[in-house]
Formats: sequence, structure tokens, C-alpha cells
Amino acid sequence: MKSIMFVIASLMSIGILAQLPGEVVDTVVCNNDKSQSYAIYLPSNYTKEKKWPIIYFFEPAARGSLPVRLYSEVAEELGYILACTYNSRNGSYDNSFKAADALFLDTEQKLSIDYDKIILSGFSGGSRLALSIAVISNAASGVIGVGAAQPAVPAYMVLEKKEFKYAGLVGARDMNYVEHKTFRSQMNAMHMANLLLISNFGHKWADPKDFRAALLWMQGDSRQFQEAIKDKIISQGDSIPLSDVIDLNNLIKGENFVSTNAKTSKKTLKEEQKLIRKELLLKKIISDSINSAFDLSSLNNPSIRWVSRRAEKLKNQRDKSDNIPEKMMIDRLLNFISAACYETALQMKSQGFTKKALVGITIWETVTGFEIYGHWLKARVYAVEKNTDQALNHLKIALASGKIKKTSVFLEPDFEGLHDDPRFKQLIENSFN
Repeated sequence: MKSIMFVIASLMSIGILAQLPGEVVDTVVCNNDKSQSYAIYLPSNYTKEKKWPIIYFFEPAARGSLPVRLYSEVAEELGYILACTYNSRNGSYDNSFKAADALFLDTEQKLSIDYDKIILSGFSGGSRLALSIAVISNAASGVIGVGAAQPAVPAYMVLEKKEFKYAGLVGARDMNYVEHKTFRSQMNAMHMANLLLISNFGHKWADPKDFRAALLWMQGDSRQFQEAIKDKIISQGDSIPLSDVIDLNNLIKGENFVSTNAKTSKKTLKEEQKLIRKELLLKKIISDSINSAFDLSSLNNPSIRWVSRRAEKLKNQRDKSDNIPEKMMIDRLLNFISAACYETALQMKSQGFTKKALVGITIWETVTGFEIYGHWLKARVYAVEKNTDQALNHLKIALASGKIKKTSVFLEPDFEGLHDDPRFKQLIENSFN
């Protein structure tokens, strides 16, 4: 099992390059490994004479500055350092652990950190990574998992009681909603302090207000926490005894609902359990068809057509339904199809399986309707395959939309092989004049 170590550096704390407290610094290069970098935020009243709590973020697409900028105002209010690596992303755990080690070591060398108040957080695959590191390091006081819970590797799972607190933030339209509810039940059974805060979102980083509420709960600030969630619908662990029943019909209205009527609670819970059973069954059927589509590796195969038709049927069913919990369940299924195909497509591209990558992009494009970005992804796949004609054709369509930045083209490693091609140069010149 890979080990993660929080090294308490004996080196004198030094400044973060030209860092000014109160400002987000997008890129800090690690002293001990120049290939590793991260984004950081220090509260405006930061001084090295005081020990500061820190939140380490892990982003599934290596967008290091995204969570740091998103939650910087919360960090300023509550007095937290924020840091997020650019080198951890969905994929290899070993690569992500290496990035985490570099991040921990560099911040410990440069900052004054309170080692009793280290919080790990992440979104989607980054959430699973944050929990994994907390499990195998025993160094975190808390984990804030957004949009995903348990990792798939048994060695990194929470299988027995841990001392850290866990706050789950998930949208009722997120494909991992059921996973969060299941994980909460497991933590309750282990008597772990936990919180589940549910929003009306799909699969995305949590709203700063929700993240702030999770931090207040972790700090044990009951009064401010109750004020922060008074308009939210929550399902919590043992620390604050509230009902486990969530009325999703009220969630879309932003109404707080904690049922005191036993009959109503049982009915609501029964209805949700019925929808969850249906969701899990449909998810299994759809998953099998997606796997079949990838196995056939052809853009003209029955599994692609079946998944596409199923997605359209689900969209029509959602649009016609006046049952809000059912609408949310359908959104979760559509999010699942989209995420599964997108992530698998990128994985297939990285492994050189062009046809399989195109299968995933085709289904993803059908489900999401993001045609322009679909051409962008196809251009990248064909560029890696060295099919220059197809790469340039798709890139031309993507650039014609005006939604792709020039910097994105030149910073994309997949296009490095095209830089010397005169047709590529002409395309860029024509598109950005």
C-alpha cells in the first residue's frame, strides 16, 4: 500500500515567492520537485508567528486554482490557508499521491501550519483521493468530500471507525447522490462524526455557502452552523440529531424540511427508496450497454444507438414529469452516462485506443449536446493518432464557434505535433485575427 506522509519540516518558514496575503497566487513551484506546482491562498492577516489551519484540495481535472478561487472568501472569513495541486487528476493513484506528497512538503517548508487542523477536500475523483489520503495517513482532522465518497480501492476505504470528521456535499441531481447516502449510513454504523449536506445541483464543486457550512460544523460552531443551514435541507450523522428523511419536492424550492410526522416521514423515505432501487437497476442496464459500446469499438454499433436512444427517452420522461424526485433521479442517470463516457474516452485516448475514445466522445456529445466541445475532443484524439486531416477538420469547427481560446490550443499537449504544420498555423491565424 502506498504511504502518504505529512512531513513536519524543521526548516524555517519562508514566504511563498512574491505572495501577498489576501490574494490568490495561481502558481507556486515546489522547491524539491520543479515539476510539481500548486495554487494557494493566505488570509489577509496571515503571519508566520501564528499556526494556521489549512485545507488541501484535489481537483479531478488538475484545475488547481479553481477551488482556491471559489472558496477564498470563505477562507478569508474563517481564517484558513487554501492550497490545490496542479499535478493530481483522475487516473493513477500513484501519480496523485506523488503530487500530494510534493504539496504537503512544500507548504510545510514555507508556511506556519497548525498540524492539528489539516482538512482534505476534493471534488469527484479528487474527493475519493482526499478520503484515501485521510485513511492511510491518519493526519487529517477532517475531510470535505464533494460529489463522491468512498474510493474503489479497499485499502483506501473507511472500513472501521476513524477519528477525523467527514462532511459530504452532494447535489440531489449528482450521479453519486446515492453513494453519499450509503456512505453516510456506513459512517453512522461506525459512530463516526459526519454530515451530509444536499443541494439542488448536479455534479460540480459545492456552492461556497455549503462549503462554509461544512467548515463551521467541523469547527464545532453550532450556532453559526445552524444559521448557515437554516434554509437548507440536510441529512446528518450523530453529532446533531435531525431527521434522516429528505423531502426532495421541497429541495427545489429551497425550503427546509425536517419531518416531525412519523407517517409522512415513512412515506417519503419509502418513495425515495423505491426511486433509488429503480435508479440502480437502470444504471446497471445502461452501464452494461456502455461497456458493450466500448468493446465493439465502432461508431456504428447497436450499443451506441441504444444508449443514445435511452438518453433521449430519459430526457423526454424528465421534461414531461411533474414529480421532482423522479426528475432528479433522471438527471443523476444522465450525469452518470455523461461522466462515464467522458472519463473513459479520455482514458482510452491516453492509452492510444482511438476508436474506443471516439465511441465515448460520441455518446457524451449526444447526451450533453455539447457539439462544439465534442469537435474539440475529437480533434485531440485524431491529433494523438497523427491523423492530421481529421484533427484539423474538427479543430476548425471548434475554433469557428469562438468558444475556444488561442492559449488553450497552444497549451494543449495533444496538439504539439501539429505546431509545425503550415495548415495548423494558417488555421490559428485565420481563427484569431
